Amino acid sequence: MIKDDASVIVSTLKELKANYLTKKSRPIPYRIQQLNNLLRGLKELRNEFYEAFQKDLGYQDQFFCELVQYQSVLTHIECDIKNIYKYTAKRSISTSIMAAPGTSYLMPEPFGVVLVIGAWNYPIFTCIPQVSQAIGAGNAVVLKPSELVPHLSNVLAKLITNYLDQSLYRVIEGGVNVAINITKQPFDLIIFTGGTEKGKLVAKAAAENLVPCILELGGKGPCIIDSSSDLALAGRRVISTKLYNCGQTCVAPDYVLVEESILENVVNTFKQQIKDFYGSETKTSGCLNRIVNEFHTNRIIEYLNNHGGKVVHGGQYNLQEKWIEPTFIINPDPNSELMKNEIFGPILPIITYKKIEDAINYINSKPKPLALYYFGTNKHHKNSILESTSSGGVCINDCIFHLINNELPFGGVGDSGYGVCGSKYGFDQCQHLKPVLEKSTIDPSARYPPYTNSKKSQMNFLSNLGIYTQSEVLFKLFMVLFLLGIFIYLTCCCNCSKNKLQADL
Repeated sequence: MIKDDASVIVSTLKELKANYLTKKSRPIPYRIQQLNNLLRGLKELRNEFYEAFQKDLGYQDQFFCELVQYQSVLTHIECDIKNIYKYTAKRSISTSIMAAPGTSYLMPEPFGVVLVIGAWNYPIFTCIPQVSQAIGAGNAVVLKPSELVPHLSNVLAKLITNYLDQSLYRVIEGGVNVAINITKQPFDLIIFTGGTEKGKLVAKAAAENLVPCILELGGKGPCIIDSSSDLALAGRRVISTKLYNCGQTCVAPDYVLVEESILENVVNTFKQQIKDFYGSETKTSGCLNRIVNEFHTNRIIEYLNNHGGKVVHGGQYNLQEKWIEPTFIINPDPNSELMKNEIFGPILPIITYKKIEDAINYINSKPKPLALYYFGTNKHHKNSILESTSSGGVCINDCIFHLINNELPFGGVGDSGYGVCGSKYGFDQCQHLKPVLEKSTIDPSARYPPYTNSKKSQMNFLSNLGIYTQSEVLFKLFMVLFLLGIFIYLTCCCNCSKNKLQADL
């Protein structure tokens, strides 16, 4: 069970703020040591995490758990360690001519104490990479895991407590009471992963203290399949990623838009993939886990009972076992709850369209999604989708795998969130890029009163060069002098030749 004791929040934050001000978290070797400890802890607690996944989310296959929930987290931390010196280095910036002469640069500095609030569906993936980047950027960290997966919350608490320096890194477990109170505190940055409605509450609470947020939210992620696609490939990739974690994935395809002429082929392909992946009895498949609790199971059952479409596969469920059969529904009512809300379960609505513009208009009629997918080789369709829709990320001819690329940031837009995690861009979100100008002691008098006509002329001249940087002006001056030198040299050569010719005559 998870205690819901909010009394420790204020004292924990106060202690970490005081310890952060000692600059203990600043040295890069110290940060690397903590990240290596985090890696070691994840590896040593591997079996405990597996058992917790089985208890909280019904995982039966250890390899599947490793693939979906574990390995990518280790890679994230390893990438942070590998790139930490590059990501935290001072960055040279050009100096405008009006600020010249001088040297400009960006100096990355940590924010202070960062609060990381994880989600229940991917409790390691939505906690540890964020903690890793906050540590790598030099911050102190408080982690709040989701109470909906209590066994996993306990193991995450053990990881942070036993493997990281407690003077700077803590975990606070708890339920709704803790979640409400912790977001009201004056942290220096909040990283939250969860649903859109809860994200709004976090942002509202944080705004009272002007705390910046990174919100990784969800939404109804569309997937377009047109007649130019490889249907076998699309079937494998859509079905496998849709049913990762039993559909409880914020970047899973929430619904599929299928060109009308290939609807029957797509449905048959999807049905065959279900059988190939999970057998004729999906309930007994070791690769298909369960819904997290009865509340969410009931929520999905309501979608099954009130959608206004045509079920062409699945539709069975068992509330006590928290099992929902993978289900395909053709053209559900657009006003049904199924099509208004993020499904977060193994139901896949299939909506037909005639022209690509119809699919694009449908997507644009809804809030901006966290991810958008397109299967096909039609360049016009691909470009139209990329140029005419807005989403947190896009993957062409695959689903979810843009998250695997550690060079790409991951984040949302609009209702799907703001700010990013992962790669250099995520690192930058955990540190303030402080602008610094080191000014030369050369002190032109034109900037000071009284403003004589001579000074005004000088300042007007510099203002006209305002769009140029110091280095650009110096380069232009060098080129002018260089060309002038060539001109003088050629003139001299010409005169010498002329004089010699006259002498010879």
